[in-house]
Parts: sequence; C-alpha cells; structure tokens
Amino acid sequence: MSEPTRPRPPIALGEGEIQVWTVSPKRIRQPSQLAACERLLSEEERARCARRTIEASRHEFLVSHAFLRLVLSQYAAVAPDAWTFRATEHGRPEIAGPDGHGPLTFNLSHTDGLAAVAVAGGTEVGVDVEALDRREVERGFAARFFAPAEVEALERQPEAARRRAFLQLWTLKEAY
Repeated sequence: MSEPTRPRPPIALGEGEIQVWTVSPKRIRQPSQLAACERLLSEEERARCARRTIEASRHEFLVSHAFLRLVLSQYAAVAPDAWTFRATEHGRPEIAGPDGHGPLTFNLSHTDGLAAVAVAGGTEVGVDVEALDRREVERGFAARFFAPAEVEALERQPEAARRRAFLQLWTLKEAY
C-alpha cells in the first residue's frame, strides 16, 4: 500500500503579483474528464452551460470554468467545487466565498482552442485571449469601439498586419 499523498501548500502570491494559466479545452475530450469537469461546476454554471446552443461553446464553457476552479484552488485551501462567485456592478465575476482565500482576484478568458486564467494577489487583474485565425472583423467594428487615433493607426497598417494589430489592441482593451 502506498503512502497517502499530502496536500501541498497553496501557492503564495505577493501583493501585485500575477500568474497566468492556460488550457486547451479541445484536449479535454474523454467522457470521464468531462464528467469530472461538470461535477466541479455550480448549479448556476451548469444551467448557463446548458443554455449554450452550440456544442463547441458548451464544451469550451465547461472546461474553462472547471479549469478556473482548479486554478483558484492552487492558491487557497478550498476545494474546487466549493468556490462561489458573484458579479460586480459592472458584471465582472469575483470570488464570493468561501472565506479564507486572502486577497485573491482572477479573470477568465476563452476563445476557440484556448482558455486563460489570470490570478493576482491584492490587485485587479485582466486577461483576454483571441484566436489569431478569427475571421476578419468589419472596419466599422473598430470605429465603434476604438478611439479615432487607434482606428487611424490600424488603417495605416499594411493589410497583412492589420488583423494582428486589431487583435492586439482588442485583447488589450478587453483585458483592461
């Protein structure tokens, strides 16, 4: 009989320190893995997942939200399924409980093929990911969300570089 494994101590984050974790949801495909992910989610998260009409979107949601819970549990002695969340006045999720996790903040972002979780100690944090092969976004979209100087800078980019420049600016704004 093997010796029981001891839980390792939570990762300590210094004030203002940020760590980013990533996972490829497409690699999590075994029914046992997916069932384990589903068991980690709250009833509310399961309902939100089920409301997604596209299977790939449901899969991405399931894996990325289970991943978030697993990552947070690396920083506190909290079981992954015990985390509770609430929305801020601006709709951004934050930790509601349980108590005892210290000044821990997070942000989750996912896109086709990638989910990222940024975790910070004592400071707000933002992360955004976008697929580089994302279809071209209409120029009107940039004009709607970017400052005029940013739109002009994008327009000056060679066509081949414009999409990457757009995505860099978009992910920066989304993370902020």
